[in-house]
Amino acid sequence: MKKHFRFILLMLAVILLSEKSYAQTKCLDFSKPTIEGNFSWTDAFGSRICRQVGAERMSTEIFQGREALRLRMDVAGGSALHGAIWADVPPAKSYTLTQSVYLEPDWDWGSCNCGKLGFALGGGSAPSGGRCWQDGFTSRFSWAPGNRIKTYLYSADRDARTGSTDSVCSGWSPSIYEDYRQPNQSLQRIPIGQWVTLTQQVVANSAPGVSDGEIRVWYNGVLGYENKSIMWWGEGGQPVVDKLILSTSVGTNRPVEGAPITNSHVRFADVCYSPGELSPFLDEELQATVDDVIEETGVTTAELGAIASGIVT
Repeated sequence: MKKHFRFILLMLAVILLSEKSYAQTKCLDFSKPTIEGNFSWTDAFGSRICRQVGAERMSTEIFQGREALRLRMDVAGGSALHGAIWADVPPAKSYTLTQSVYLEPDWDWGSCNCGKLGFALGGGSAPSGGRCWQDGFTSRFSWAPGNRIKTYLYSADRDARTGSTDSVCSGWSPSIYEDYRQPNQSLQRIPIGQWVTLTQQVVANSAPGVSDGEIRVWYNGVLGYENKSIMWWGEGGQPVVDKLILSTSVGTNRPVEGAPITNSHVRFADVCYSPGELSPFLDEELQATVDDVIEETGVTTAELGAIASGIVT
């Protein structure tokens, strides 16, 4: 009996944690249909936007049953003009961000394998674009050879990892086998005409200059990369995650041979972010635990739910 009682208490604790995690989860609102030139990040995000680029080429609509943001990637001067935002989120030790991405049939990869994709996390000064700031970080997705994506990080230890001595900094991407649990998941191909889900979880380092920050990246629910020794912040105040970023482009800011030659479209849906380190797939784990409890104790799902609801409220 004591074993069963402890098991039920454990189950209720998991439900409680799950409820708290979901309560703090926020999703970008793309439910209001808009045409290009009419889209507003204020409506979608509901908070202060530090900087934005390309909103005039964005629109929202229901697409394949999803409330989706559509971004038109215009080609100009050898590179596709990008869409970007930098927005503040409440500071936290860690955040989990998930998104669904859809490359439309007109997508043009070009051949330069350069540019960024999708929503991302950052903190502090959120360096990018060659800036060597040490009081913050960004964690984005970048294109890789073979129409794939890779993790692209501006962390304070990037020069030590890359061996660079340039005055203009760049981000770094893990080598194919570094810290990968499943090497075949390290670089993921993004198919055209199919939804894919990208999830990342970032944990800030404990103090500036300490290499104990973490990152985990999932592709369609499969953990492909994990690193627990990142120095996200090298100086400044207490390291935190406090930025939500959109960074999407194909090509670079200068003419590049092999850049895309036609305009393209990409869609984003189910863009949600939450503070904390709980698994973004806790619902599946929770269901497995529920099944175990029912089998072991005979308690029904309804009874467990009623008890958990009483605790949460």
